[in-house]
Parts: sequence; C-alpha cells; structure tokens
Amino acid sequence: MNYNEFVERINQIKDMGFVKSNRSGDTGIGKTLEDLLHISENNIAGPDFDIYELKSGRKDSSSMLTLFTKAPMPKGANKRLLEAFGYKQRTKQNQKQLHVTDYMGIQIPEQECSTREKELHVTVDSKSINSVGLKLEIKNNRIYIGNAKNVTAYYDKNTLREAFEKKYKKLILVLASSKKEGGKEWFWFNEAYLLEGF
Repeated sequence: MNYNEFVERINQIKDMGFVKSNRSGDTGIGKTLEDLLHISENNIAGPDFDIYELKSGRKDSSSMLTLFTKAPMPKGANKRLLEAFGYKQRTKQNQKQLHVTDYMGIQIPEQECSTREKELHVTVDSKSINSVGLKLEIKNNRIYIGNAKNVTAYYDKNTLREAFEKKYKKLILVLASSKKEGGKEWFWFNEAYLLEGF
C-alpha cells in the first residue's frame, strides 16, 4: 500500500463510524486498525507499509505513545538506576515471573536478592520529580535523568536522533474515539496525522 492508497482507505474507515475491536485490552486499537487496513501484524523494527510506521491511540486516553526504547548512557546506567531506585518485584496471583529467586533449590533471603528481583516502572518528565525521585533535566545538549543519588544517566541528541531515524522515515498517527458497549470496545477512527523529521 502506498500513501495515496492509505489516505483513500483511512477515509473509508472513517466513514464506517464505530467498529467493534478485534482484540480486547490495550492492543485492540492497533490490531483493529491494522485489520481494517489489511496490514499484517508484525513486531519488526521497520515500517508497517511502504516507508510509513503506523501508530494508533484512543482520543480520551492519557497513555503515552512509545516511539522507541533506548537505554540511557553511559553503559550500565540502567542497572545503576535499578539498583538505586528499583523496588521489590510485585507479583499478581497466578502470574508467572521471569526471574530467579532460588539457586539449586536453596531459597535466597529477601535481603540478599539481587537486582534481578527488582523492577522499576515509572514515568520520568521534566515538569516534576516522580514517585522515586527522578526528573528529566536538559544540560549541554543532553537529557539527564536527574536524581538525588547522583546516578549518572542521560541521552544525547545524536543518539536519540539516530534511534528515531533508524525506526522511522515517516510516522502516521491515527486517533480514534472509543466507547464500551455490550462489554466490548468500539472505535471510530476519525483523525490522522502524517509526522516526519526528528
């Protein structure tokens, strides 16, 4: 599919009004849009069609859109952040965990657990310090993950640009109004943007 074909198809989808989600949960919106556009679901680091990466989102959601993931510099910064700010992994009942809590049948006391039993899932922004004490700070063309424990972690502009440009030539963001009806989620894909450049 090329860009003109996409524009024609997305207008047809808009005219359909609300359509039932093809999958429950957070990923339902993307799966439903891909199905309507006849795009095969993929998890590769390349465009969804032609030179375009396709992203979708719910208009009424405050969730952020993940463009790419990139570990901060210098090497090992993620591990040091986890050691300093991580917390004991939370488990949900009947949920399997992908970490080791014992070795050769010997239970490891909680106080001796390594960072493999810690997790750190937080949003960091430049407006305020988050729940674990992290805040983004811009200094000398770098974005630092500022903190009171002096853990050095940062991103430089060139690294972010390279990561972005490696993944995206052009990005199409399609937004949808959503509603729940009969225990199912429904989407009306009615807004789209073509984005390009870092």
